Formats: sequence, C-alpha cells, structure tokens
Amino acid sequence: MSGGIYRLGLALLDLEHPEHCLLRGDMWVFGPETPYEREGDVGNVAFPCGYTIGDDGDTISLYYGAADTSMALATGSIRQLLRWLDEHGRAVGALDPLAAALGPGFPLRAEEPPPRPLPQVTPAG
Repeated sequence: MSGGIYRLGLALLDLEHPEHCLLRGDMWVFGPETPYEREGDVGNVAFPCGYTIGDDGDTISLYYGAADTSMALATGSIRQLLRWLDEHGRAVGALDPLAAALGPGFPLRAEEPPPRPLPQVTPAG
C-alpha cells in the first residue's frame, strides 16, 4: 500500500433487503492510531475481521488486523454507534451491484495491549 490509510466507516442496511443502504456515515469512525497499527508489514492499516455482540445486546467486540502484523480487539456500544450514524449519516439508497452481490458486511485488541474503546467522533470545526 502506498501512502493510503485503511479505516472503518459505518453503514446501516435494511434487514430484509440488505442491498438497500438506509444510512451511511459521512466520515470514518475507526482507524490506525497506535504504533502497532501504524507501523508493521503494511503500515496505517486497521481492518475488521469479525465481531461478536455481548450478552447485553449492546456491546460490540470488533476483531481487527493492525498493520498486517497483529490481531487486535476494540469494543464499543451499538447504541452509541447508531446514535452517531443518525447524526452523521446520509441516505444512500441501493448499493452498487457488486456490493449487493457480496452481501452485507461491515462488517475491536489482542491480550497485549489491552482493549481500547472506540473513539468518540466529533465533526471538525
């Protein structure tokens, strides 16, 4: 990768028709910040690999790769992510045919270092 940064954004897809995007965030919500995310085989990369939802139905644990060197875990609140998306999202409509064919999927740290919460995102300005 030459000079790019891999980051994570949010989208809310229709449950019955996942090819229809209800909301898509206007900026990224999670990206490489720590040295082990910025420096490695491929620097400046934080890419989601999978997630689990806690028994409370609100806690999301997102497993992600960091700089193509390690796996990591970040945690957050689904309610807070949806609230953020409600404030910073826009309606998009149908996804492009390739995205629709691939299906839904956007879909958080290893034991060392410990998990960190998803950052609070505030608009610039």
